[in-house]
Amino acid sequence: MKIKNKKSDGIDFYYNKKASNEMLEMTKYCLRNKRIDKKKFELIKKGNQREVYKAIIDSESYYFKKYCYRSFDKKLKNIFRKSAAYNSFKLSNDLIENGISVVKPVLAAEIKHNHLTVDSVFITKDFGGTDLQQFLAEQDYSAAEKEEIIISLAKLWSKLYKNNYLNGDPNLPGVLLNFDDKLKLSLVDLDNFRQSIYLTKKRIIRNLAKFNAHSYSGLAKMGSKKLKSADRKLFLQHLIRNYKRLEKMNLYQAIQAETFNILKAWGKSELI
Repeated sequence: MKIKNKKSDGIDFYYNKKASNEMLEMTKYCLRNKRIDKKKFELIKKGNQREVYKAIIDSESYYFKKYCYRSFDKKLKNIFRKSAAYNSFKLSNDLIENGISVVKPVLAAEIKHNHLTVDSVFITKDFGGTDLQQFLAEQDYSAAEKEEIIISLAKLWSKLYKNNYLNGDPNLPGVLLNFDDKLKLSLVDLDNFRQSIYLTKKRIIRNLAKFNAHSYSGLAKMGSKKLKSADRKLFLQHLIRNYKRLEKMNLYQAIQAETFNILKAWGKSELI
């Protein structure tokens, strides 16, 4: 999908479909102001030189992810690459073209204060629903619904690996779930996604173990153990069914062993 670009008031905008004037003005405001008006934006998350806001525009909800890196290594990279917001916008488009569900990208914008300092914002449309960790830990659902979710998650993960994508920080909150009409899963927060020319089985196993470890740790923090061994095996069965490269491997044992090593390194080996 071709990304269009235009410059307005010293800000570069990147988009597929032209945004409304209100959207553009809200984007400019978000980029130009360090203190954001709480009447215009609801702060959702703040930390690590990134902020996430929610705003209502034309009766629709949108999320604004603002990147304001000031560390030297991040600023140095600004000389050689596009902004974090642009990279997230482009990656979202690439994933969608490969049939991988992500929250709908609306636009990216960046403002260059100088050669080293760049602030940017990536805007997505509200997907609705909840994140997968919160859903599994707190919601009521049937065994059939849980199985449908696990199988859908395995299909989503298999598409990532087929297209040589890895999420460097795979976790359940990084997947959104919506049951409004029918079940839909969608990826969110793409900052740690990377595409390789080729994924080795060793890297895939390590990535799956990290995902597995995060699921143990994340659900434990919420006082929940709603993922059983049978659920984890079901996920792997359908992952293999949709990604044949992993056949003829003792996958479950390999992932559990590596998961234990990761949790042990985190000081959480008792969770497995």
